[in-house]
Amino acid sequence: MKKVLSVMFALMLIVAMTATVTAEDAKLAIAEVTYVAVEADAGMAPQGGGDISVLTDGDALTAPTAFSTKGIVLFQNKKSTEAGVYTEFSLVIELEESSVVGSVVLDFYKEYNSMIGLPQNNEVAIAKSSDGTAFIDVETLTFEGEAAPAVIEMQNVKLDLTEAVEAKFIKLTFTYGDSPFADATPSKPVWEWMGLTEVGVLEGVMSEVSEDVSEDTSETPATGDNGYVALAVIAVVSLAGAAIISRKKRA
Repeated sequence: MKKVLSVMFALMLIVAMTATVTAEDAKLAIAEVTYVAVEADAGMAPQGGGDISVLTDGDALTAPTAFSTKGIVLFQNKKSTEAGVYTEFSLVIELEESSVVGSVVLDFYKEYNSMIGLPQNNEVAIAKSSDGTAFIDVETLTFEGEAAPAVIEMQNVKLDLTEAVEAKFIKLTFTYGDSPFADATPSKPVWEWMGLTEVGVLEGVMSEVSEDVSEDTSETPATGDNGYVALAVIAVVSLAGAAIISRKKRA
């Protein structure tokens, strides 16, 4: 009995010390999405009489047949003819309340022949804020995929943060990269457009990592069975404390 409890105690401490952040996949409620860009360099063009709010209407448009379809929002690079000039724009997502964020979901619309592609190096830079003014960089995440010649398609992208963060505002920054149209007429060496049909933010689980335990747990304390039971209870409490879950309002 003593040996079993000793092993159990050690395992619980190991789990507590290696607690990690995991994502929940519960969609968080979004209050508003705002487009941010230098107007001389980029522009936004919602299609079919829509506006930017279509990016949070829950309809990702699984099979649109043209970029003019309502529900698609196009973002234009007005300097696509200038080689080596990589314009960027941002979307600021305001959540209905401050929440723990674990992932961001994007639905891209791709139409190669109309020069509607993906961000430079398939990267999206993510920043967070509590007030929508002062943003703190979180990380830049990369995904797989490309726009294929003569193909119109959607691509769903899920970007999992390395560590969940608490925020009221999430800023996503996209940069245009080199295109295959340098020899076109007119020459457009940088992608001219990006398209999105939906953006989303998923809830995360934030876990605290407990401090290192310096004592040698290989020795069995001479406390009797009751003492081991007490230690096991302490270990369970420690484990629970190391996985404090902060859950926020879900959509």
